Amino acid sequence: AATLCGHLFCIPCAREMIRDSAACCVEGCLANAEGTPLSRANTKVVSLTPLAERASIFSLVGQHPDAILPAMEMALRFYSQQTSMHYQVQAHESDRQAHDACARIHASYQRKKKQCET
Repeated sequence: AATLCGHLFCIPCAREMIRDSAACCVEGCLANAEGTPLSRANTKVVSLTPLAERASIFSLVGQHPDAILPAMEMALRFYSQQTSMHYQVQAHESDRQAHDACARIHASYQRKKKQCET
């Protein structure tokens, strides 16, 4: 749900705030300074489905830098860990393929050796 003050909330949270006649819960929101409670009249249901790949950005819009910077740090740490794990998996797969190739060569060598001995 989108509010007139420009913030996005999931439907259950928006319903709860409307039911409680609560103001926007985003710290520093101008609507809070005006004392405007959320209502059905100033809240609109929107679909972010077409923007799914960008939807996570909206959660940081309007937030204080003290909230954004730790979120960015966590996101970068997660990305770094995922990238590291991806390369570890690739390295493990390369090692497995090299081991399998060595095993095939060794088996072929053993067969040829056996043929030569007979």
